[in-house]
Amino acid sequence: MSVLSRLGVYMSTKDGFMRASMVGFGVPAAVLGSWVFKNYDEHAYLFVVPCAFVAAYLWGLMMWKVMFRDLYARKRAAAPGGAIASQSESESSQPSGPIRD
Repeated sequence: MSVLSRLGVYMSTKDGFMRASMVGFGVPAAVLGSWVFKNYDEHAYLFVVPCAFVAAYLWGLMMWKVMFRDLYARKRAAAPGGAIASQSESESSQPSGPIRD
């Protein structure tokens, strides 16, 4: 399985998506913000870095609720072995015929 496929599977859950958004959006925003605001105050990064991670968390939460939650739910349901297949497996666990001793 390629790296991008594994990342897509990891991001198909809410926890994985939130972690990926914190790393993918929060770290670059914190670094860029610290670099941009370094001339304003010696300790500006103490304000910029937490704000960048809070913004990344809120962005990830908003994106998950608006777009990706339904998208990944549809993909899981359509995939073989997804939610539909698990329902049919639970129904087929009941014996369907005469029981022999």
